[in-house]
Amino acid sequence: MEIKNQIDPGAIDAYSKEQKFWFEQTETKEEEELQIENNLEKDQINKTNVKSDIRFELKGVDFSGNTIVQSNDLDKFFEPLIGQEIGFDEILNKISDITKVYQLMGYITSKAYIPPQKITDGIIKINIIEGKIAQIEINETKWAKPSYIKNNLIASNDLQESKIFNVNNLKTALNEINDKEYLKGKVVLKRGDAPETTDIIFKVKDRFPLNFSPSWDNFGRDYTGVQRAGINFSNQNITGFGDTLNNTIDLSEGIFGINTKYAVPLGSKGVELQVGYSYNDIKIGQELAPEKIKGLSHGLKAALVFPLYKKDDLKLTSDVAYEMLSSKTESSINSAYNSKYELRAIKTGLNLSKKDKTGRINSRFEVSTGLPILGATIEKEDESSPTSNFVKLEGNITRIQLLPLSSYGIFRLSGQYSHNHLLSAEQMQVGGMYSARGFEEGILSGDIGYNLTLEVRKPVPYLPNEITLPYRKDKVIKIPLKNRIYFSAFYDQAFARELKQNVPYTYKNFIQSVGTGLNISVTKYLNANMYVGIPVGRQRNDTQNSVRFHFAISSDLI
Repeated sequence: MEIKNQIDPGAIDAYSKEQKFWFEQTETKEEEELQIENNLEKDQINKTNVKSDIRFELKGVDFSGNTIVQSNDLDKFFEPLIGQEIGFDEILNKISDITKVYQLMGYITSKAYIPPQKITDGIIKINIIEGKIAQIEINETKWAKPSYIKNNLIASNDLQESKIFNVNNLKTALNEINDKEYLKGKVVLKRGDAPETTDIIFKVKDRFPLNFSPSWDNFGRDYTGVQRAGINFSNQNITGFGDTLNNTIDLSEGIFGINTKYAVPLGSKGVELQVGYSYNDIKIGQELAPEKIKGLSHGLKAALVFPLYKKDDLKLTSDVAYEMLSSKTESSINSAYNSKYELRAIKTGLNLSKKDKTGRINSRFEVSTGLPILGATIEKEDESSPTSNFVKLEGNITRIQLLPLSSYGIFRLSGQYSHNHLLSAEQMQVGGMYSARGFEEGILSGDIGYNLTLEVRKPVPYLPNEITLPYRKDKVIKIPLKNRIYFSAFYDQAFARELKQNVPYTYKNFIQSVGTGLNISVTKYLNANMYVGIPVGRQRNDTQNSVRFHFAISSDLI
């Protein structure tokens, strides 16, 4: 085990944030069916009223009104008919095909039709009506400002008055509304006052946007306490305009940590400004307690998040962040444990989220550049010591795949590479609940490394749909059980080493494990993940356990 990462408050804070990230990546939520009430009249969408027995030789087609599909692409529908003698039945079939293409693209209020005309020289005119949005109405809500819902959550999905209506954009906007834990929305579509327009009526209910979630796990480290308690307190809409404040407190025998993040939307294009602060105060125990080692770290972060693409269950975003970290470790007995560094870094990332009929993919690629400016320093013992001037590449991908028998699988791969010898806070740390179960948390660290996880989860069979518990007089609580408790089996593999350590690769840089677990999510008041991991392969040292139990329990009280 790398002692420096176990006693460095900056590294401990970085690893804690990594754990939270992987929890969010593999968290599963029930997909709710979108509620869209379509009151549009059918003839508004499909009406084409042309009757004629005339036949003529088709020499060309003149399209007008189309902006979504170019005329060159529409010409392809009629290419087989050019030069042939046709009647209006053949033309109507092609017009119907064009309308279907628009509707498959999500433009359900757009259509093609034949206007009144006199056909000359074999040229027929076809008009395209691309139905637009007339009014967007939002009911009054108690906590969220209707202007925020309209100008941010809705407008950022290209839903604006006088724009061409696409139902896929509507579904994305409605999903974003419902993704907010304090909002619940549905939509009614009705015909607008102007011809070929649609009114969109959002019916949104909101609750007080406060969340309070205590947690308990054993993801801590031996020197600072394996058992950890956590408290998350957040307000998901402070002013009503979408700004959020998230606060987390982490407690263990030797750690007191605080993480806070404030985020606010900028404009109607989905851009968000994030500002964060972290604080870690540690006291080292176990066999190192006589050395009286203490550590303190402060971190600041400012980031901008930009949406790049957001349609049809595919989201692509980018972000750029500036981070500052100050970390100090001191021993009043042994100066060999003393270290101090100031880190300044620019980090740019690309994020992808894709949903399909059988699952979802989340992926991120990040480039970090350490800057030897603005106070970035490190007390170096020699030239082989880590540096604050570095370039680091990181990437990860997670696939959640639906499987037969109501089961699903999780594939996760992450890795990093740097040609520089990194500070502890920037190194990859593996081992533990979210990398290699069966091993201690952060047992390996290095400038380069990877982590692979394969996991299958299947509902525990023969459980009733729900159980009923008495609650007060003449009241009961119904707790759902069916498909809420999963049995899991997994294989984990991880590797990490320091690129500049001048030591050849050995089996001690590689760990792998197998095991089983239970995943419980019966109500919002009880969520638990429990795993038993068994290390596979050659034993790394005499202190390695033959089996290790990992657990995490949380409750969303508010």
